[in-house]
Amino acid sequence: MIFIGQIQAAGMGLTLTAASTMVFYSCDYSMSNFDQAKSRIHRAGQKNNCLYIYLVVRNSIDGKVLKALRDKQNLAKMLVDDYRAGRQPFK
Repeated sequence: MIFIGQIQAAGMGLTLTAASTMVFYSCDYSMSNFDQAKSRIHRAGQKNNCLYIYLVVRNSIDGKVLKALRDKQNLAKMLVDDYRAGRQPFK
């Protein structure tokens, strides 16, 4: 079975627990849209490891957007980890 949808549509309440692979052919600069779309195959009932494939052409806008999304994700993780460790990242 195959589902093809935009990143915004995929993040709007679909639960794809039968899927374990997600292919991104375009990126959304919104971190919340990106995370929500990826979460579609990580719902309760998922029994398989999940694989994400990003179709990105070298030196493209999508490549830069994907790098920015990963940088945002790393920054958010660092801030949360610091906060949980008792360090105040916002001082």
